[in-house]
Amino acid sequence: MDSGTISKGDIKLISKFDVENPDCSFMESYLEFVVPIDICATWYNEMLRNLRSVPVKWQGRCFHITVVFVNDAPAGARLLELFNGMLSDAKAPTLFFDKLDAFTTTSGSSHIINLTTTVPSAEFLEMVEGIRSGMEHRGCDVSQGFRIHLTLGRVAGNSITIQHLRSRLAGIHLPPFEIRLTRMRYLQREGHRVIGQWTLK
Repeated sequence: MDSGTISKGDIKLISKFDVENPDCSFMESYLEFVVPIDICATWYNEMLRNLRSVPVKWQGRCFHITVVFVNDAPAGARLLELFNGMLSDAKAPTLFFDKLDAFTTTSGSSHIINLTTTVPSAEFLEMVEGIRSGMEHRGCDVSQGFRIHLTLGRVAGNSITIQHLRSRLAGIHLPPFEIRLTRMRYLQREGHRVIGQWTLK
């Protein structure tokens, strides 16, 4: 598997959205790991100094890794029920962060500065694959590929080249560190309303 990338085929779906019923399908929602990043860390502040001349919109807080976006889902998918069944007794995976990187969004409108790993743990990948597979079996579209990345900031695509941005990031010393991912949340995309949350063992 290439750096934890997962892809799935396209699925034709029926839309359903009802915020009053927690067991229904939710349009425009997402599932994420909450990641506790120390913004007082030396590498983080070195990054801010190194990029102070670049117009970055920094994330600043609420750091996370998105497992899946739910842009559309069939009626009766009961995603909260699915996530409760999979996550209520799940073991917390770990991730070893060892790389600062950047990539350009599909539209080309922005570059995403991110923290990632070159050695994703098998337990993390298995958990992500299991969740996405479970959603696919319920008719959800999970065709958008999965890339392990924790967004640190965003830059307009026309303000700096991706090559120059990556070169700046390469000059930052990042001591590799491991984090145990003990929290997950399922949120409505509009307003970031929390639909469900879990503490992993």
